[in-house]
Amino acid sequence: MHTTEYAIFLALASASLASVDYTMVPGARGPAVVEAALSKITNACLFDRSYDFMRLIAAVQTRFGLDMTFPSGIWALSQLDFNQTKYELFFGQGWQQLMTDINVTLNVDYSIVHREDGSLLKPLVGALATRLFFETLNDPIPVTLTKQAFFWKAFYQTASSKTTLVSSDVLFILDSSLSIGVLNWKLMTTFVKNMVDMFPVNEQAYKFAVDLFADTAITGITFNNYSSVEDFKHMVDRLPFEGLLTDTEQALYLAANESFSAAHGGRNTSLGFARNALLITDGNPRHMHQTKAAALYAKQKGLVLTIIGIGAYIDKKNMLEIASFPSCARVNMIPDFEPLATEDFSKHIRAQLCLEGSVEESVTTISNAINGSKWFMYRFAARVDQGISLRVQVDVGSVVMFLSTTIVLPNEAAYDMYLVSSPGSTGQVFVGPELLKKAPKVLDLQDDQRPVFAALLGREEQNAFRIDLTPGEVSQSNYPQTASTAAPPVPTEQNSQPNQSTRTWNNMEQLFVMALFTFFVIYGSEIVGDHN
Repeated sequence: MHTTEYAIFLALASASLASVDYTMVPGARGPAVVEAALSKITNACLFDRSYDFMRLIAAVQTRFGLDMTFPSGIWALSQLDFNQTKYELFFGQGWQQLMTDINVTLNVDYSIVHREDGSLLKPLVGALATRLFFETLNDPIPVTLTKQAFFWKAFYQTASSKTTLVSSDVLFILDSSLSIGVLNWKLMTTFVKNMVDMFPVNEQAYKFAVDLFADTAITGITFNNYSSVEDFKHMVDRLPFEGLLTDTEQALYLAANESFSAAHGGRNTSLGFARNALLITDGNPRHMHQTKAAALYAKQKGLVLTIIGIGAYIDKKNMLEIASFPSCARVNMIPDFEPLATEDFSKHIRAQLCLEGSVEESVTTISNAINGSKWFMYRFAARVDQGISLRVQVDVGSVVMFLSTTIVLPNEAAYDMYLVSSPGSTGQVFVGPELLKKAPKVLDLQDDQRPVFAALLGREEQNAFRIDLTPGEVSQSNYPQTASTAAPPVPTEQNSQPNQSTRTWNNMEQLFVMALFTFFVIYGSEIVGDHN
């Protein structure tokens, strides 16, 4: 969306109670729309991971929809490839159940989807059709960019990845049991060092720490006992590798009770600093029942648990029960340790950590400052029978908050409510029982509670705000505002990039294009012959 258009529609009101989902609006396009559509599909847990391939296709094929032509949609799915998604024989016995699950989780009746009538112009439907096409191939989407380029040429008959950075404390929890072995331990520590190199490390952005576990759990590196990235990496090289067993539950209790504490350099989550714990293990927990309890306890303490499970002997079902919601998007299963040494795999994990928000279940007030065009992500808890009122007051600048009970990462393309606040204009909304009943059940919340996902964006160069959360519906009489009944215009661009025609490719998109270019150089004559 152009900056001027964005400002106009946000100026119309300080709050909107109308649920918005541009992923089902024909012709909606842009990075935010792509992100929202793919997030819906990922969180539905219908397919294996696509390793950013779907975003890259959207970027390379149509520049996130800016170059799309009727009726192919953002992902430019050809008629031949689309036809393949309509035949049960390409899917096997799971076809009927998959169609039912799509209808239930995504509210899409795929039996009435047709390319020629423009159905694929709805971003969610276009993304779903493209993902279903890859499902018909019975060949998993590759992890590395080079292999993805070959995969694209081999199977895709035509011719992302924008990541929103938030601030976070990231704890690596490393399995140092005997089964790892010295060589694999080296790969694990190399992965940790490579990951840290991908982030801005300072008190306003990202900080890192390391815990180890085997027979017991110990603190390896705290958030506050190194002075630079190089210092951190030297400390990683000196981490001990010892132990026999896999007492995962002790590692989770250590992480929840000590590792993110202020004494260890952990920061206040209410200031927008998420608590990410990345567990890397090659074995099933020695005491699974106790580990589930420890994981629940850690998540209730505000930790977001992401898991890398390595090898053929680890039980994915166990990992899914440990990971945070949505677990299907937070569990990464790899066949051996080799992917840990690759840049591509590190980038996939980086993308997951970049999109985590802080978990705030019992706070009543949050005061913070945010730079322009930066996002803060939060997850609040609300009782279904009461609902919750959110009020945003701004002293400096202006902020917009997108809210949802079903979309984990709401943005301008998909949300249930939004509110805008600036000095002299307070934004307030009530998230009531009707919306909360639609929310997923999250294991780390009480039975009568549901999550409210919030994404807050700074609109000026400097923005200072306060969020007040109150159970139940609070009278708005003291906070005059005008509610908008008009639907905002369809987003076509990222709001921080007013001229998408001159949009700069990010690093991952550049690498994907370079991989394609390399392929074209090697196999140019064949491609020219196949183009038509």
